[in-house]
Amino acid sequence: CEEKKEGVNVTSGIAARVGGEEITNQEVDKRFKALPKQQQREFSGDIGRVRLIDQMIEEKLVYRAALDNKLQYKDQVKQQLDYSREMILNRAYYSHLADQIEVTDSEVKDYYESHPIEFKAEPTLRAQHIFTTDSLKAVEWIERIESSEDKYIFNKLAKEESEDSSTAKDLGNLGYFHPGGYIKFIGFDSNFGNTVAWMEEGEISDVIPHKRGYSVVKLNEKKDADLRPLDVVSTKIREKLKQEKIQKMVPRKIDQLYDQYEAENLLRKKLLANIRSPREFWEMAQEETDPKQKIFYYRSIAQKYPDDKLASQALFMVAFTYAEEIGDISFAKRAIKELLKKYPDSEIAESAKWLRENLGTKALKFDSVEEMEREMGKESQEN
Repeated sequence: CEEKKEGVNVTSGIAARVGGEEITNQEVDKRFKALPKQQQREFSGDIGRVRLIDQMIEEKLVYRAALDNKLQYKDQVKQQLDYSREMILNRAYYSHLADQIEVTDSEVKDYYESHPIEFKAEPTLRAQHIFTTDSLKAVEWIERIESSEDKYIFNKLAKEESEDSSTAKDLGNLGYFHPGGYIKFIGFDSNFGNTVAWMEEGEISDVIPHKRGYSVVKLNEKKDADLRPLDVVSTKIREKLKQEKIQKMVPRKIDQLYDQYEAENLLRKKLLANIRSPREFWEMAQEETDPKQKIFYYRSIAQKYPDDKLASQALFMVAFTYAEEIGDISFAKRAIKELLKKYPDSEIAESAKWLRENLGTKALKFDSVEEMEREMGKESQEN
């Protein structure tokens, strides 16, 4: 819509013109919202918005000048444009694949019910403290509290002798807090919070050191952690399950595309043709980042050199890679079954049995076999 005002045409929704091309207010708003918070402050208000529109005009002017000078046909520029177009379309294709993935309400509920620890809220604590920067003074307070018959001795010390002036007048009251959250006067201190969380209601602590000094704490109230409701965490669960499905689907889709478009890595074929020992395959697998290729190299050891000492370890690595990097439990189980059938007395057999028993049950994802072995060691010590 247009209106005439003092001889000037004012067009609603149009922020600027460059030749016959218009920049709309909607485009300006979109650009502003895409800016980092710090830059948004720079372009806020009417004056800032004018400067942002000037910047957008300048971009249009320079773009037109580049086209007029036929810079888009220069070899280097053309390569960059082609590469940018390819990357944009790659991202669009991955988004297209993601859009095809659905996570059902039933899947969300099953995940919620099978991972209760993941959705347990922190307990709520209410406590008071007596604070000092002198550790010996804190020890003295504990001795006086333990030897006194005055049931109000803690409150008196907190009011009269605590060096925390902000809480002393309120008997050292720290209010309500979570173990990992902000604590009045103390600040963020998970060690302090977790120490108090282990206490029972009415219990008085030993000396608790923290970044500001030393505290003696009395826990007055403790509300145990509850599960966060499903409706609160369902969005997070749905996104996590979707990402897991994407991670499983993409490698399979890429394999299909390899066949569909007849792709081959000629250098890889050349390297493979020159490999003459299982150790070389092993080293190739260790340097590889693509889990599918890792499995290929490990499989090659097991198939080409079944009597070599690396064969059993290679089958274990096939199972480990399926479980920890690809997330395909069924293929991991198949590899373990094959390993235990062919090499029941191998050094890696016990690790394989442990992995089989814990597939799909561990909340912790292992980044390496060494990390898994450390977990095995902990369990052995506990048992």
